[in-house]
Amino acid sequence: MKINTKRLKEIIKEELLTERLKRFKVYVSGESQPLILMGKNEKEVKQTAHQMIRNSSIKIRKVVKEGKLNERMYTQLEALETAIFDIIIEFKKAFEKSPHKKNRKVNMLIKQMLKLEGQLGDIVTELE
Repeated sequence: MKINTKRLKEIIKEELLTERLKRFKVYVSGESQPLILMGKNEKEVKQTAHQMIRNSSIKIRKVVKEGKLNERMYTQLEALETAIFDIIIEFKKAFEKSPHKKNRKVNMLIKQMLKLEGQLGDIVTELE
């Protein structure tokens, strides 16, 4: 397929426009999924999000520049997530052998940590 000069100029113009704009994830309180907006910097994206929300009581928790996850980073995240699970299980086994094994608060915290670790595992697998 030949590319004529007109089409080449259009491609270059599109690239220049998208090069200046970056993708950001905007986390809003009360929402489980982030808004994905494009802008030059965090300040501009935050202002755009405020205009979109139109409700002053809703807060923007954080704005994160979106990046691509490569294979090496994904395997490292997966390994760290597995290590967290192993440590929690190891702690649970050690605690069950201790004389304080009937402490409700600690047992409740262990259950919460396992639940959070499960959620973390789900999120890491979605990143792939």
